Amino acid sequence: MVRKNILFTLGWPLSSLYEFVMHIRTRLYSNGFFKRYTSNVPVISVGNLTMGGTGKTPTVCYLTTLLKKNGFSPAIISRGYTGKANNKINVVSDKENILLDVHLAGDEPFMLARMLPGVPVLTGKKRCHTCEYATEQLGCNVLILDDGFQHLKVHRNFDIVLFDKTVGFGVDRVFPGGDLRESKKALIRANLFLITGFDETARDRKSEIEKYLREHYPSIPLYKQIKTENSFYLNGNTQLNINDIPKNIGAFCAIANPDRFKNDLIACGFNLRFFSTFKDHHTYSESDLRQLSRVCQTEKVDAILTTDKDMVKINTELFDTSCISVRLHSRTDSSFDKIILQHLTDCT
Repeated sequence: MVRKNILFTLGWPLSSLYEFVMHIRTRLYSNGFFKRYTSNVPVISVGNLTMGGTGKTPTVCYLTTLLKKNGFSPAIISRGYTGKANNKINVVSDKENILLDVHLAGDEPFMLARMLPGVPVLTGKKRCHTCEYATEQLGCNVLILDDGFQHLKVHRNFDIVLFDKTVGFGVDRVFPGGDLRESKKALIRANLFLITGFDETARDRKSEIEKYLREHYPSIPLYKQIKTENSFYLNGNTQLNINDIPKNIGAFCAIANPDRFKNDLIACGFNLRFFSTFKDHHTYSESDLRQLSRVCQTEKVDAILTTDKDMVKINTELFDTSCISVRLHSRTDSSFDKIILQHLTDCT
């Protein structure tokens, strides 16, 4: 954190310039100077204003499941960060099979493909191409842009912007002097705000970010995502009951907000003997995993836990202890679903 703050301080002189560039870019798109791709089906964007983790991937999973239950045929369109596949269109999964491995697809697209069988997941640098392929070749009738708020090249019908209740705006300056990807004025483009990170005990408390959004954007609907429970999977596959998991555990992750994962494990009642973190999207080497295995032996843990996103990247055979992935479940008010479904109905 100290290193991060030092880097932000060094970046302060450039923040105003970057904010200005992003503002001009938005104006050029809104005025039609930069051409936008418009799909022939509705497009929902899930994104954020800040850098780092706000729970976009679980929200994409939730929306995809909601749409399938209500008769839609959705596809997920991702940039495929860290994925080695560099074709114009990379089909991670179609409606029947997973076609790329985690190294080609990238960790989050591959994880989404595993968690959502039958849902196409596509990556590519220019999302207009993957959007067109999903509709014309795969027959999808609604598209979900993963991390799409700043991707103005694709016209969207509905923009969902996420915030973590604890992080809020983070260091409240535009990159590279802070955590913001663009000015807070950009939030006027949003159709709905979703604040993540609440649990049942804190659901009625107002966070600072909620107060700000309600004061400055009162006409934009705001919802809270409430954590309900965790589910656990041995080697990422076989579901376990929490009572069957040893209490003395170790854990590791390579996600943008590791503290959220750590706190969830502690709240579950585990005795956390060690907690190792890596840079977001880290690719684990054999050396990394053998080192973690040695720490497990030194700390005498009975199992090692990680996230779904990390589990798809590791070789569990390098561990002598059980490897268990953790999946967070959450819910929002039922009117959240109604807003999404009603908007899609209005678009068709």
